Amino acid sequence: MNNANADTKRRYEIGSYVIYRAEGICDIVDIRCESFAGGEKADYYILSPRNDPNSIVYVPVDNERLTSMMRPLLSEKEIRELIAELRDKRLEWIDDSRARNTKFKDILSEGDRREVLVLLNTVRERIAMNEANGKRSGTTDTGAFSRACKLLRDEFSPAIPLRTDEQLLALLDE
Repeated sequence: MNNANADTKRRYEIGSYVIYRAEGICDIVDIRCESFAGGEKADYYILSPRNDPNSIVYVPVDNERLTSMMRPLLSEKEIRELIAELRDKRLEWIDDSRARNTKFKDILSEGDRREVLVLLNTVRERIAMNEANGKRSGTTDTGAFSRACKLLRDEFSPAIPLRTDEQLLALLDE
């Protein structure tokens, strides 16, 4: 792809911040032409995840599926609106723990804030129901709960300082 075409497809600039999948907040440190494993040259967003500054993520500028997973950071107002909009949404519960684990992993690896928030609402409710009935929740559910809390806390923290899961959960209950 030539650079003139790449410029029309670019939505982000060097120096901006985005959320990318489960990588969380990433700095766009460069946009450059690369060729991997002898393939065709293409323009890539070069992302540096804040949670792992030694890692580099390459996102092809012309790959709509992957670039659609790059999202701008939300403002506090947008976060509160998102929480209010999804407060009563739940996933359909999957009784089979293996199938549920696969579904949860898919949602968490994609990192879509809407789906992660609905997942958190669902699992949080199920864990509370189990506790009320004197039951322990399985590792599938508690692991998904912890991972969803971390993803949302990391994503929301630039706009609303959240250091703990309890602070995130309090925000969800407002």
